[in-house]
Formats: sequence, C-alpha cells, structure tokens
Amino acid sequence: MKYQTSPVTKRGPKRSLSVLEELSICLVRLRLGLMGRQLADIFSVSQAQVSRIFTTWVCFPATVSLRIP
Repeated sequence: MKYQTSPVTKRGPKRSLSVLEELSICLVRLRLGLMGRQLADIFSVSQAQVSRIFTTWVCFPATVSLRIP
C-alpha cells in the first residue's frame, strides 16, 4: 500500500479512517459476517465507504501476489 504512505499526495478526499481501521472493517466483515450498514454505524462512515474499503482490501492480496515471481 505504497500509495497510502508515500509523501506524494493522492487525489480525492482525505481518508477518514486509518489503514488499521480499514483492515479491521474487512476482517470483521469476513469473520462475523456483519452487513455494511452495521459496520458503517460502528465506524461512523457511510455504507458506500464500507463497500469501497471492503472491495479494496479483498482485491489487495491478489494484486500483491501477482507481483511475486
């Protein structure tokens, strides 16, 4: 996740959650099966944001593993 920690500023709005909180959302959803609305209430973000975070974190391991020779 170089783009999140690099000194180069990214376009769009600033992140409302830390990387650890985003990972927590993904892991809680996978382990407990909570719906997006419940996670949005717990972390005080929108349901759409939870969906985007989950999609990003689920696709992330596949992206990283493709770079490994």
